[in-house]
Amino acid sequence: MTYKPTRLSAEAFEELRTIVKSEIKESVTDEEIEEMGIKLLTLFSTLLTPRAKVAEDRLTERERKAL
Repeated sequence: MTYKPTRLSAEAFEELRTIVKSEIKESVTDEEIEEMGIKLLTLFSTLLTPRAKVAEDRLTERERKAL
């Protein structure tokens, strides 16, 4: 099961806000920063979640190549 974050901790939010303010030269709202953080956490969670074993005999050739 993949972790689905809903909020950033206060510390994580402040750290991300510092990074965003130094890297993005346009105005970014707190809500946008929160959304960026949640998307990043979701991405990392997805990347770090081990893939489930798939029955190789039920995969098409195209699916095998994709894995």
